Amino acid sequence: MEQLRRHRRRFRHCTRSDACCRSGNDRRPRPRSVARVRTVLDTSVLIGDSPERIEGDLAISAISLAELHFGLLVALTPEQRALRLQRLVAIERTFEPLAVDDKTARSYGQLAAAVRATGGRPHARAFDLMIAATAHARGARLVTRNAQDLKGTEALLRIDAV
Repeated sequence: MEQLRRHRRRFRHCTRSDACCRSGNDRRPRPRSVARVRTVLDTSVLIGDSPERIEGDLAISAISLAELHFGLLVALTPEQRALRLQRLVAIERTFEPLAVDDKTARSYGQLAAAVRATGGRPHARAFDLMIAATAHARGARLVTRNAQDLKGTEALLRIDAV
């Protein structure tokens, strides 16, 4: 968590094309281009023990925030809840999430069909595929700790496992 906070200044964070970029509490509008989104971080990277130093224009999907909020609400102990809340706050201060839009929906359909064509079960990995679709729709790579969850999509999407 602390490592994420220390290194967030090194990253150029991406946002939706019409949104502002935010770092900490800075919410001044800055023009951004969807073309600048080069890397989407999967939830597995965001919750990892020590987030790798991933360079470049980084973004997250709104789906990752949904997963993080769910994890916070189902924490089993107050200590676990406090740690998850701390991480969630740091992530929300660091990234403006990319929305799930019509392009993302079309990308999801393509990726889910590719998973099914290889004998996979796309509904079981729906959130993972939506995050992958967020990257695919923007021509970005996806960085994940769970590349095996996206088996069948390799021809459509650049997946970097960490």
